[in-house]
Amino acid sequence: MTNPSRDYNFFLRTFKSVRDQKDAFDSLPRPKTQSKLAMYPYDVSTPFVKNVHIGKDIGLAIAAMSEVMNTAKGMALDCEWKVKFDGNGKKTEWKIGLIQLAYYNNDPNIKQYLLIRTHQLKKLPSSLVSLLSDNSINVVGVNVGGDIARIGRDFGLVRAVSRRRASTVISLGLMARKRDVVPSGNWNESISKGCARV
Repeated sequence: MTNPSRDYNFFLRTFKSVRDQKDAFDSLPRPKTQSKLAMYPYDVSTPFVKNVHIGKDIGLAIAAMSEVMNTAKGMALDCEWKVKFDGNGKKTEWKIGLIQLAYYNNDPNIKQYLLIRTHQLKKLPSSLVSLLSDNSINVVGVNVGGDIARIGRDFGLVRAVSRRRASTVISLGLMARKRDVVPSGNWNESISKGCARV
């Protein structure tokens, strides 16, 4: 029966040349570990829009995003899905087809955008699920709590997204209502119109 650990120790004790070679090898400088950012071409010095739709690419984009994001400023989130009305007014909604994320880099503090096409995905990559349930990052948007809940329903992640604390979900509609900019917390106009009123 082989025992690699025992064999390794036997050769080191028995053969000086093996010991010397091991010591020489161990003294060599170790290569630096490649950052997640280096694995994914990502120019952090200019505004950047990345469009991804394959699980592996989504994972790499989220890893790069996590490495450069200024978490103190939070992240904007918006979701889009197809809605169709038939001749009788019956509404049919498809699952979320696009998750849009916007954030600032740590340095030089430039806006970045990540568009994640999800219409062909049965489940979301674990890196995206972790990001969506990370309470150390505030999430901002119009009806963003509804978008997060919808992600949970559409992709079977209700439990994962419910881990997000309400205090880390910032609804622009409710914020505008608290400042008497809109008559109710339901912001039913475009962001550009709402921002112009603010």
